Amino acid sequence: MAVLLGYIVLGAVLLYILFKYQSKHLHVLEIFVVWCAGSLIIQNYFALQTMNFHSSRIPDIMSLELANLFHRTILYPVVILLFLNRYSAALSYGMKIWIALLDTAVFTGLEWLTGRLGVFIRVTWPLWGSAFFWLFLFGVAAGILRLMRMKLLAKV
Repeated sequence: MAVLLGYIVLGAVLLYILFKYQSKHLHVLEIFVVWCAGSLIIQNYFALQTMNFHSSRIPDIMSLELANLFHRTILYPVVILLFLNRYSAALSYGMKIWIALLDTAVFTGLEWLTGRLGVFIRVTWPLWGSAFFWLFLFGVAAGILRLMRMKLLAKV
């Protein structure tokens, strides 16, 4: 139960940071679309690992299951939006690459931490596979952001 409460508090803090301080470089429509797309990709990532590949598992404890649901639907999409805010504020491609690599390390660390807390336990999935996935996800999120900006600016 303490893990679930910790996730809820962390999610609330990150949401506050996102909407109070960090959303200056993102349009509301971009936030909505990236949240939905990111959540969908993350849900599929975790579903493939647990149900298809059997490389990870979620414990049969209700509070840990709810914590897993919370971090898949709230925590990870918020951190993706924080990444995109910093990414769109970066002026050079070198800085954008550095931000993507740094956030990949943070996400891989978060996934490792969820394993240590017992929320999402990797059985056979290697940690480098997670790092590769998160780097791929950040590339997709940056692509979605760029596509949306091209479409939004074309209408103006």
